[in-house]
Amino acid sequence: MAFLQSVTEAPESAMFKLTIDYDKDSFENKLDLGIGAYRDNDGNPYVLDVVKQASAMIQQKMESGDMNHEYLPIGGLPQFCKITAEFALGEDSPAVLENRAGRYAIEFVLESAYCVAIMVHPLNNRN
Repeated sequence: MAFLQSVTEAPESAMFKLTIDYDKDSFENKLDLGIGAYRDNDGNPYVLDVVKQASAMIQQKMESGDMNHEYLPIGGLPQFCKITAEFALGEDSPAVLENRAGRYAIEFVLESAYCVAIMVHPLNNRN
């Protein structure tokens, strides 16, 4: 495998920086908030209280029949798509006002543990 000798090491990935920083930190009571499930110092999964509360609310709605596990339509939840388009494009955007916002793909990209970026891409090749 001599051809691999010419391969240079890639720079550290920003995506894994939080995990790298966690590993370097000597604080005893730290909580791993990096990639994957949150874990305690013993490596066991740690479920946040807010997640437990949300799970209980969902279970209650399931039992009462107010919610099911049906998938959303391929275009997503219409109300969410509408307000997302208004947020990303502006309520006064011609695409929103003329109900053409569906011609845009709204993508939420998790940049890091600290910020979410919204990107709007026109879908020029779609009817």
